[in-house]
Amino acid sequence: MCSDEGGHALDASQPLWEYYAQTLGFEAADGEALEKAILQKYGLKETSNEAHLLRWLGIYTQFPINVHQGTLLDVTAELMTHKLTYAPGEKDWCIVRNEIDVKFADGRPNERRSITLDVEGSSGRTSHTAIASAV
Repeated sequence: MCSDEGGHALDASQPLWEYYAQTLGFEAADGEALEKAILQKYGLKETSNEAHLLRWLGIYTQFPINVHQGTLLDVTAELMTHKLTYAPGEKDWCIVRNEIDVKFADGRPNERRSITLDVEGSSGRTSHTAIASAV
């Protein structure tokens, strides 16, 4: 069972969309009705990025959650972990660019200096992502 601060519980037989509907205070007969209610409440178009991302995340589905105790945040984190985990052989890549404006006290003209860091992550179970290495 997963309890949130509002007292709603999630068990293996409860559809994920139903958990989100109860926890967020929506009355919905199914995942499609929940989606319509969320879009209407927040003034989102069905084609908006936000609507697409909520669909992609899977909150309107019956996806099984392996959270036994926690909150709505824990359930959402579990969904994100499932959706954002790299597949075998996948890795990330990031570019970090810093620009610094330099003002000299001796009257020389101002300069803009920059540095770019290009980091490719490594694949494998014990490897680090590029963003983890870059920061």
